[in-house]
Amino acid sequence: MPPHKEIHYFDQLYLDLGPRIRRVKYGRLQKEIAAATADDLADPVILARLRWFAAQGLVHTMDDEWYLGLFAEARRTHPVVGEITPAYAVIGEQGFRHMARLLPGVRIIFLMRHPVDRLWSAIRYYASRRPEANVMASPQRTIQHALSPLGLGLAKGRYHDTLTDLARMFDPEQLLYAFYEDIFASEESQLAFLRRMCAFLGVDYSAATFIGVTQTVNATPPRPMPVEVEQALSAALAPVVDEVERMLGRVPESWRSPAAAREPLSDPAM
Repeated sequence: MPPHKEIHYFDQLYLDLGPRIRRVKYGRLQKEIAAATADDLADPVILARLRWFAAQGLVHTMDDEWYLGLFAEARRTHPVVGEITPAYAVIGEQGFRHMARLLPGVRIIFLMRHPVDRLWSAIRYYASRRPEANVMASPQRTIQHALSPLGLGLAKGRYHDTLTDLARMFDPEQLLYAFYEDIFASEESQLAFLRRMCAFLGVDYSAATFIGVTQTVNATPPRPMPVEVEQALSAALAPVVDEVERMLGRVPESWRSPAAAREPLSDPAM
């Protein structure tokens, strides 16, 4: 995994997010430089990290060569390299076609959470990062933000669209699907998923590699979902549960329950 898990390459190409993503990458580079001390600059590991962020933050053109170059050093010492960018779920068939062409042996892990819970978590995370936006000032304000056609909140929760696009572009052995609720039901279920993931990626599972991995970090503070918000989001995402069950053969039992009846799970950082 790179020093920053979200590269945002394919989404900046296919979701028209290039300028915004470049600003974010440059801002992250500035933070890394500001945090570095004189002693850090003598540490080859930290210098390599800074070089990696510079390759992201100072680039004028993000193209396939640039993207592959971000993993070049890691590929010399690691059997598997990758990244985690949730926005790739909505790059569409054209974006996945590009990915399949550039990375013919790629393996994709697609995790799904109850679509309403996922969107509610994203709203709370956005509110914690952008308090001046007041997106949770009232249920009506929250609904307006969540259902805005300018955002990707609804699109990211239309899992059946993503499943359709993935199935068209990749062979079944390249795809691993899993449900958030299944994974985080217990510590044992989390470790079971890690073993399954390692087998999928063709790497040996070692418990020592994942020490502390079941601990929640950077969790978004919990907050009950107002009834009006749940009703609006549920209506907007109504087809998702049935379509995912039709395509994959099952969904977690909790997906059929109202929000108040679903057992709350910790929200990791988005």
